[in-house]
Amino acid sequence: MKLNRTGSNWTGLERNKINENWSIIEGSYNDVVENVSEKAFEQVVDSAKLDWKEPVDSFGDLPSSASEGEARMVRDTGKVYRYNGSAWVEIQQIDAGPVNELDTRLTQQLADADKQRHFESMINRKEPGLMITWIDDDGFVEVYDRMLPLMEDYGIPLASALITSRVGTDDSKYLNIQQVKELQSKGMEFLSHTHAHNPSYRPIEMTEEELVEDFRVSKKFMMDNGLNYHGLVLPFAQTNDLVRKVSKRYFDYVFGGKYRAWNVLYPGKMDNYSLDRVSVEYGFEEVKQRLDEARNHGVGWVVLVSHFYTDWYSDDYARQIIEYAQSSGFEFVSPSEGFNRMGNIAQFDDTNTTLGTTIGADGSIHSDKLARMQYKSYRDIGFDSPITKFEPNTHTITEINSPNATDFPRGLTGDLNTKRYESSDAYSYQEYITVREMQRFLRSWDISNNAWRDFEQTDLMRYLGTNALKADENPLGRDVRYKIVCSHITGNNASDFPEGSNGFYIINSLRTYDSNPTREYHIYRSNRVYKSYWDHTQNRWSEWEVGNTHYIKTKNSYNANTRITDYSFGTTQEVVDSLGFSGDLPSHAGIITTVRLDGTGNAMQYQEFVSYQSADKFMRNATNNGWSRWKKFVWEYAD
Repeated sequence: MKLNRTGSNWTGLERNKINENWSIIEGSYNDVVENVSEKAFEQVVDSAKLDWKEPVDSFGDLPSSASEGEARMVRDTGKVYRYNGSAWVEIQQIDAGPVNELDTRLTQQLADADKQRHFESMINRKEPGLMITWIDDDGFVEVYDRMLPLMEDYGIPLASALITSRVGTDDSKYLNIQQVKELQSKGMEFLSHTHAHNPSYRPIEMTEEELVEDFRVSKKFMMDNGLNYHGLVLPFAQTNDLVRKVSKRYFDYVFGGKYRAWNVLYPGKMDNYSLDRVSVEYGFEEVKQRLDEARNHGVGWVVLVSHFYTDWYSDDYARQIIEYAQSSGFEFVSPSEGFNRMGNIAQFDDTNTTLGTTIGADGSIHSDKLARMQYKSYRDIGFDSPITKFEPNTHTITEINSPNATDFPRGLTGDLNTKRYESSDAYSYQEYITVREMQRFLRSWDISNNAWRDFEQTDLMRYLGTNALKADENPLGRDVRYKIVCSHITGNNASDFPEGSNGFYIINSLRTYDSNPTREYHIYRSNRVYKSYWDHTQNRWSEWEVGNTHYIKTKNSYNANTRITDYSFGTTQEVVDSLGFSGDLPSHAGIITTVRLDGTGNAMQYQEFVSYQSADKFMRNATNNGWSRWKKFVWEYAD
């Protein structure tokens, strides 16, 4: 502000003082204006500050304490309130519909995504159970008229697969988006059923570019309308490698793909991109059979497929299916819930015809590239457990402890290894190995009688190595019983064996009590075999007895000067003649018999010679230096 100054009517001194006063007043006023303006501006700015927070449902949900400037929308009225430091003040009225829709959709999608990632985590959070899902195809208005009452009456979720290009195109035929929203609010889940769904140009006939466009547009529609965009229901129950390849880019799981593949889905036995469904349109017995199968298994997911607009439908029949499933212990779940709880944790290297490596919801790993092994407790597996208790194409290991080993071979603790073939149970077998004795038994599955055949021992003989057995080895010992064992005996270890000679020792203890164990000792470089048996009454081995005592030699095997110690114990016979048998002979040819007995002196050992083409017989005995002279027998006629 500028003030006028005083003129010359005043003296210079007076005028200067008055002007000085005006200058002071002027300066002070300007400061006031500046200060007042700045404070007023700050107040206006402060009153306009907005710190946006998330909306609340109603005015009563506004927090009682907040920071000044905090602003929130109230969903039920669309009003916007600002906290001025002491109270909430309305500052704006907006249309809450689009905002609430966007907020709800975003919140739901974030929650769905979080839940999806939760179940897809490599930390297994799957929750397999006895579940059933019902998906109706094509999105006809009958879904609203016929399925909604079922959902409301039974309090269950049902599902519909939408052909996204037809939603709202004909209210007399297809669901419109308002009906879809209402059904969704009542618990129905919607999945994509592709965009075009053209019977004359099916997905398996499309190019990759055409599939990409169809799946992209369909998924976008589902996302834009807050529907389940993770799952796809393939039309016409057909797929191929290209359809699988493209569907993996846009969807997490796919229903259908195999014509009339009406199978129950089991943990670890399902294909995320070809989930089988069971048609309700072929009668109740077809559905009941699958439900009973899953119930008997104890866990399984039955996914029903239907077309509610076709002739199969009757309200009584639909209710019969629902009531039977509920009475059988099945939980109705949405497709996303079922997949989250039962779908494979991991799946890769799969094709239209081959399921590659999978990690199932139950933690089982299946792959042609990995060894398929599984452990099952003796609490689940017994002696008579049928082959159906075991996974196909899998080795199952079960430890059988002593209290449960009664019916197994020998009643001994062991490992039961079961191999079940996927191609046919006729090839399936079990191997039982006793833990301590390490004996091996095998049996196969008899498909004609649906029972196991008897176990048979396979490793009847076992070589234990050199000097592994003692002469007085107990045949009832753990290392010997229930088998045939053998060992080479050499050096000083042979001193307690027959002749004190090296040899090969065999103990037959296959049957230890109802048939006496036996043993044999084969003398090294000879045909002499000593035998003995286990005397249960004396609890010891019987004395050794020489076994093979009669030997037939080839012509001229020995000569007249061969010493008695070069012959085997027992009786040895050979044909001799003057051309090949050197030395002293009573005749030019004949048969010579040598008798050598164990435990006697040379004087008791002898030879007999019977001449060729005569009854002449000669005999001589062994001496310390060789043989005595031949003595001829004199024959007399008996009559």
